[in-house]
Amino acid sequence: IEPGVIVEAMGNYQIIAQGNIIALGTPADSIKFGSGLPDQTTLWKGIRLESTLVQSQFRNCRIELGQYGINSINSPVEITFCHFNKNQKGIQSYGIGATEPATVLIDHNLIEFSQHNGILVSQNSNTDITYNDICHNGLTTQYYGAIQLSNQSAGGSNSPLIAYNHI
Repeated sequence: IEPGVIVEAMGNYQIIAQGNIIALGTPADSIKFGSGLPDQTTLWKGIRLESTLVQSQFRNCRIELGQYGINSINSPVEITFCHFNKNQKGIQSYGIGATEPATVLIDHNLIEFSQHNGILVSQNSNTDITYNDICHNGLTTQYYGAIQLSNQSAGGSNSPLIAYNHI
């Protein structure tokens, strides 16, 4: 996806990538993913990455008004210099059941005004969260953290690298 492109969902739709997405904007000309509906409180489903083999890249993108901004289902992805704004959950890294979970790199992003978590890391994920600004998340009446670690089983583990963030 080229710099300056605007991808708008005109309803409750989702982008599902069973291959990869390469969205490389520039600081002066980002790529925008969001809702194209006039009611800017209506969420679209967001971006779901499902390939366990090929890496997706998002750089200098603006991702808004999604149920999940980016939802990596054991899919390798680099998310850098992006702005996540007004999503239900900004980013999810999901590796449950994977014997060798895919690497998810979340680096130098602004993640703000999420209704729930800025970042949700599920059990058994292989996630690095570094140099991000994660603020003004958990805006509903229930408690949600800027970064939430989630284990679904008693023997599960969840050990992401979380370093140098401003939360």
